Amino acid sequence: MGFNSKGIYLRNKTLARDTDDYGKPIMAWLSAMINKHVDVAKNPDITYLNVNDSTFNVVALLLRLGYGKRTFMYTCQGIMRDYAFAINQETSVCRYQKNDNGYNDARRQAYDKIIKSYKLENIVKRLSNCS
Repeated sequence: MGFNSKGIYLRNKTLARDTDDYGKPIMAWLSAMINKHVDVAKNPDITYLNVNDSTFNVVALLLRLGYGKRTFMYTCQGIMRDYAFAINQETSVCRYQKNDNGYNDARRQAYDKIIKSYKLENIVKRLSNCS
């Protein structure tokens, strides 16, 4: 996976790497993420990089694939910030409610909100029809 002007593209990447593309140990990145979250009250730098509950899985995956500091080029994009904000808003404790089936639709509602606000409905429909 990589970044270019057309978005994300795949190339030879593996999760069995020890270092990122710049030679820095991947475990150092993951350790830094944990340390930054522990110290977020004193130093909220990690929030400026849009690393939170809704984006942490993507951040961890990109770091493990060896992208290092380029990971944050992805998480700091406008749509990712809006998505994380919508998820955090919809899944807050005050708004946590289950539907008739016992499931929380908050993440789906946040996803739908972002799709509508970025006018991506037609693209999502075309992609969902590709099988």
